[in-house]
Amino acid sequence: MLKEVKYSEHLIKGFPLRHQLDNALYPGGSCNMTSLAMCLQYFKKKVTPNYGYDQLEDALLATCDDEGLSRHDPATIALLADRFGLSDELIMIEGWDQVGKALYGKLIPHLVAGFPVITHGLYVEPFGHIVCVDGIRLEDGKPVAWHHADPFGEWYRDGYNKNYGGDPALGRYWMSHASFTATALKDGILWVHLIKS
Repeated sequence: MLKEVKYSEHLIKGFPLRHQLDNALYPGGSCNMTSLAMCLQYFKKKVTPNYGYDQLEDALLATCDDEGLSRHDPATIALLADRFGLSDELIMIEGWDQVGKALYGKLIPHLVAGFPVITHGLYVEPFGHIVCVDGIRLEDGKPVAWHHADPFGEWYRDGYNKNYGGDPALGRYWMSHASFTATALKDGILWVHLIKS
């Protein structure tokens, strides 16, 4: 007799997608602040001052420049998330065993509860990349796919379909668990921001 497999899909309804390539500041290297801007928008938070920029992510980038903060430092994302009204639990885990425990003990329950994640270290680009994860598919409680809100566009094994702001859906895609772990955990280190309001 075949064992019955239980499937479940958890996708955050109404989670926004913002595009980094139309940013006024650092369009090629602002996935970090654009991902944070998605979370701020979802929870209806404002960034002040906005330094005269219309886009949340540009205001965040200008804040980094004005205060001498490194937008590439995960602690900066956590600092700005907290400043503008979000709860950001930053977890930085090294070692495959510990990463596995974090996936099941923290990351998956957070997504199932309906909260987004900012994930570091997606080595889909040589220098790494940062995206929001706003959904997960499970099969018998184990992850089979992760849903991305990717500010750069849509990733394929042979490259990116880059989003320059023209397609509101380009950048929303499912990535298999095998691809996610092969890219996000390439170096055996997991950097994740668990975001709540």
